[in-house]
Amino acid sequence: MKKILLTLVTGLFVVGCMEMTQPAFAQGRLNILIMGEDADIDTIPRGHRIFKRVLASLMNELHVGGNDGWDEVAVPGDLAQDRSRRSNEEIIAVARLVQRPPIDVAVIFSIYPSAVQTQIATRVDVRIEGRLINIPDGRFLGNFEVDSPDNWIAPFNCDNDCLLESVGDHAKVLA
Repeated sequence: MKKILLTLVTGLFVVGCMEMTQPAFAQGRLNILIMGEDADIDTIPRGHRIFKRVLASLMNELHVGGNDGWDEVAVPGDLAQDRSRRSNEEIIAVARLVQRPPIDVAVIFSIYPSAVQTQIATRVDVRIEGRLINIPDGRFLGNFEVDSPDNWIAPFNCDNDCLLESVGDHAKVLA
């Protein structure tokens, strides 16, 4: 009787461990790590308040869509979280280091603002581009590019901070 009970408990333990190691997509939800790529000097740097507003809006859209979105700063581990202007290789290496939760897909995005000074105002345009990478095997899953639906108008003498605030005001539309 003890052998049967021991075998049953051992079997349940093994099945339980195997269930915990299955990827999240087997349960119908993806664990998506959202990461900003800002190596290009023309992008808004990671850690900037406008970057954070766009990141929060993007994460909210993924959540509303039924996926588990993770900000790389919120996942456990001793990763260089406060760095900006990181290379693509470093970003993917960070995503692969995350163990809990097991990351299925990384969404890697960049924000490109631009402004054109006219005689009476500043026209602001924004583009967010990104790609999706399957983290376990490195497969490219697709890309996206979102342009601001319309040019926004900012004050005539709009400096860099003014430009970035204008971008942040439209973060939800872009995400």
